[in-house]
Amino acid sequence: MSLEIHAALDKIAYPEAKSIASLGEKYKRRFRGFRASKHDGLFSPYMHYGTDVDMIFMREGPSNMSQNISAADFDAQVELAGKLFGGVENVWKAKVMLNGTATFDREVESLEAVREAILRGADVAVLSGRSMLRNGWLLPMDLALQSCSDELMSKAGHLERMRENLDEADYVKVIPRIRAMLGKRARIAFGHGWSGMGGRMGFLVKQLDMLRHMPEREAREYMKHRLRLPVDPGPEAWKRVAEAELQRIGLEYLLSSRDVYGEQLLEQAPDVLERIDAARRNGRVGAIRSVASPPNDLKISKEIHTALDNIRYPQNTTIARVAKARRYKFQINFPRFRLIEHDVLLSPHVHYVTDIDMTFMTERPSKVSTVDFDAQVEVARKLFDGSISKAKVMLGGMATFDREVKSWTVLREAVRRGADVTVLSGRSRVKDGWLLPMDLVLKTCNDDRISKADHLDQMRKNLDWGEYVKVISHLRAMLRHEEQIVFDHGWNVVGGRMQFLVKQLGMLRQMPERKAKTYLKSHLRLRWGHGLEALSRVAEAELQHIGLEYLLASRSVYEKSFLELAPDVLERIDVASGHRGSAAPGRESGFVAAGRDSDLIDNLAGKTLGGRHEQTLLGSRGCQ
Repeated sequence: MSLEIHAALDKIAYPEAKSIASLGEKYKRRFRGFRASKHDGLFSPYMHYGTDVDMIFMREGPSNMSQNISAADFDAQVELAGKLFGGVENVWKAKVMLNGTATFDREVESLEAVREAILRGADVAVLSGRSMLRNGWLLPMDLALQSCSDELMSKAGHLERMRENLDEADYVKVIPRIRAMLGKRARIAFGHGWSGMGGRMGFLVKQLDMLRHMPEREAREYMKHRLRLPVDPGPEAWKRVAEAELQRIGLEYLLSSRDVYGEQLLEQAPDVLERIDAARRNGRVGAIRSVASPPNDLKISKEIHTALDNIRYPQNTTIARVAKARRYKFQINFPRFRLIEHDVLLSPHVHYVTDIDMTFMTERPSKVSTVDFDAQVEVARKLFDGSISKAKVMLGGMATFDREVKSWTVLREAVRRGADVTVLSGRSRVKDGWLLPMDLVLKTCNDDRISKADHLDQMRKNLDWGEYVKVISHLRAMLRHEEQIVFDHGWNVVGGRMQFLVKQLGMLRQMPERKAKTYLKSHLRLRWGHGLEALSRVAEAELQHIGLEYLLASRSVYEKSFLELAPDVLERIDVASGHRGSAAPGRESGFVAAGRDSDLIDNLAGKTLGGRHEQTLLGSRGCQ
């Protein structure tokens, strides 16, 4: 994948920085009492690649700096955002600050909630979305109003942040901090060199991150025609590889440009230079890497494994009983549909339930009507603890809507144009305060099973992408019943707890920060200090590592079948095993949890039955 990314970088027709810089000038008189702030980056002749746009309007005059942003100012900001972003429904995120403290900082479900934060007092308001240039390029954009002084960070502040960034292996953030501490000539040379070396990859990373806010079909077309990348394995997988490669380039630039900044840092902070040298000694420069493992990940990994031993997991029997009762309770709301029973709900082996799927299906192929959809929304609001976080609409196997719900009008219109599958996602509260991700699904197409050929094709792709947990589910579906029991038991004892945690951490991203912090501590037994993104990244890497280890250790269960059906799949697993040392943080350091997992795998794979068994309640999604 890294080689494909570098090939794409040579083909992309990048937007000119001049066209980006001109946007701020065009709207500089939009806000009375504010002036457009020029950033030297956008207007510099040395900037080759504009990755995003910061349109900042600052309060004019020192005497007016104490004035808060008014509701009228915010309304004008929203109006301009609607024009710049192609509609106010494309405002992804908002941030409101007062005296240096964020009072609102999350993805936008309702602009009214942002307005209420403004009315309580604000000296900074930022709306984030995307802006289309004349040549068709889309760029992430922040539209900001600022009514406080723009104080520059001190050198001590920059140095402290640099130490943190180096410890976290975030080398790209170190570069602008070094640049800010240099004299004018050195700053120009340093910035010019980085733009030439890392500008293209930085542009691509920003673009791939932006795609997650776009409809699936639009994102796939944009990837293919603008970013020159294959649509598979998808934006998230491409972004993960591009980010790792960007960090590698960043460290290489820090090392190669040391003559520009080395003397100054040697006087002010020699320990920062030592940290950069340590990163080089740790082997972070050289071959292209598919996964970046910051040093801090080892600490997070240990905390995660400790938490897994302390979590009081929700009881599977309770969840199954509650979920089944709710299903029958709401059957009356969908007279054309019948309830789909998933055998895992009734299985005595289910121990770790990661999420709940409530699926209703018609007897004959038809379409989901707007009346059906309105009933689905009504039921979802009764079932979910909080708002509906995401929706998916499909027709003929293609997604016509697949993103967070910001406009019910847009979503309902997608259903009205035609749909044979509609999915509403949220979270459901079960016993003892536990929350589980939940999908409420209406289906009007035949629920055909995936063929063996399709399973094999998906397994090949997942192995190439490092998605070993998905390989396990495809492999299981191809085994005989007796083999499935053996295979399931081993995997669910070894990987069930980590899979549960990964699902829980993903769910917390949709919750308000205060509630997420409380839940993380009380139920998942983890500290907020590392942040959800770091916890999720490490837990996911650990899960994939366990998945690969299990594929290797349980080979005796499936090897005979695959030697006849698809020997190349076995070869791919062998190839992956040669790289498993980098699949998760901390494995090469002799971390005790790794040995524990390996022992479990060796003892359980294909040797015993019974015991605990993990399974998701999710059913089949697509209609073949």
